[in-house]
Amino acid sequence: MEKNRNNKDKKNRSKRVIHARKKSIEKEDKRRSGRNIEIEIIENWRNAIKVLFHPGRNTVIGKTIKESLKFYYSIIIIPVILGIILSFVLQIWYASLIVLLYLLIIFPLIGILVSAGIYHIIVSKLFRFYKGRYEKVVNAFTFSIIPAVFIYWIVALNVWITKVASVGVGVNPVIYYLASIDIILMAIIEIWVFIVLIFALSNQLSISKLKSIGTVILEGVIVFVAILVGVIIVNAITILI
Repeated sequence: MEKNRNNKDKKNRSKRVIHARKKSIEKEDKRRSGRNIEIEIIENWRNAIKVLFHPGRNTVIGKTIKESLKFYYSIIIIPVILGIILSFVLQIWYASLIVLLYLLIIFPLIGILVSAGIYHIIVSKLFRFYKGRYEKVVNAFTFSIIPAVFIYWIVALNVWITKVASVGVGVNPVIYYLASIDIILMAIIEIWVFIVLIFALSNQLSISKLKSIGTVILEGVIVFVAILVGVIIVNAITILI
């Protein structure tokens, strides 16, 4: 009897030890996982900054679509936080919803996946200017949207300027000055996005920069014409009805 008790006690102790070891291993794994995520985010930020200033050298890396989106969502964390803070500082809380909508949904869905899909269909499938895969185009568009992501958190300032001007304070020179800076900044960002896209497409699809510029312009013209024709058709149908 006593031996059986001792054996049971030993088994219970060994179970408790094993359970405690498992718990400590799980905690260590979680700690390491958290640290790895932090390291990955920091590394992605470094790469994003390199893309901003040296797109020719830093848009070569190939990624899957999942990796591209993971990279994108890791670099929007700080802009999202800054956008929310600025919205509440300017007492325009709904501007934070605009920041969230664009950075979390519209940029990745329309700015990356849909835009890359339209480019791929027109330039690769229709005109056969390159033979690269769709995910390479996604990579290029992900790189190109970085300048817009890094500056989009100031959208709350745009909303604030519009609101102040609409209530009759638009004559204030400061408002005009801020509005002018905002317009110039947006124009610079658009040009920056275009430049990064040219380098990224050239690197990802192994085409010349001149061909890259030509294909982007071609896609833009075709999309513009398609939208224009669509608007004309809708207006014609509306008139007839």
